[in-house]
Amino acid sequence: MRLPHVLSRSREVRIDLDHYLANELKSAARFWVGKEAAKFNKQESISALTRVFSGENAARRLAFQLTDKQKRVLEIFARFGPVISGPLLFVEVHQRGLIEKPDNSSRSFYEQSRNDVVNGLREKLVLVSSGYDYYGHSYSRCYPELALHPAIAEAVEPAPPLPWKPSKPASNAKGLLARTSAEPALDLWRVAQSLREMGNWSTVKGNSLSKGARNKLRRMTSLPSAADTPLALPDPESFHYELLR
Repeated sequence: MRLPHVLSRSREVRIDLDHYLANELKSAARFWVGKEAAKFNKQESISALTRVFSGENAARRLAFQLTDKQKRVLEIFARFGPVISGPLLFVEVHQRGLIEKPDNSSRSFYEQSRNDVVNGLREKLVLVSSGYDYYGHSYSRCYPELALHPAIAEAVEPAPPLPWKPSKPASNAKGLLARTSAEPALDLWRVAQSLREMGNWSTVKGNSLSKGARNKLRRMTSLPSAADTPLALPDPESFHYELLR
């Protein structure tokens, strides 16, 4: 069993082919079925795609038809998906060098989106969106939420993590001016455990620990005192003993 990535999203992926235009279905059918799909009408394309997606060879068909870049995009979905948010997908494909950084000056939106590897996989229905929003997003921002087609999701290996390095060296650690809340609780527990091991001990007037009992408890617990650090108590064993008593 493989644990899902912390950024993964889980939801059922439903593909309603009736919501696509005839030319979009024909384009996808040419990829999945073959050149003969160029003569299909909308219903014929739906029938052909339904047969392919319900069969056992859908993933095998992709192995020889996808480019290296397209396969790497699918590996991203195998790592985070099968459903990935648009912002996460945009960062992943950009950092892995699968798309160019979008610009709004030298090239048109149409040219950039046409050459986009993710959009190419959407045209082939290898990647599908939660709704019919193919042209509903700005290229300069990010993609919509997309999912890897369920018929091939199990056959794709996940991508390795992106290499990471700190942007600059970390500064020297600063000393704390206070103890964490867990430290006094741990000290109290150590005193309680040591008293349990001792079984019995001598006390003085007022039921406080005797000097001999305090020294024995100090050796057993090794609690820091004010002589060691300014954040500690001067007689921590007696203090925690009184709390327990």
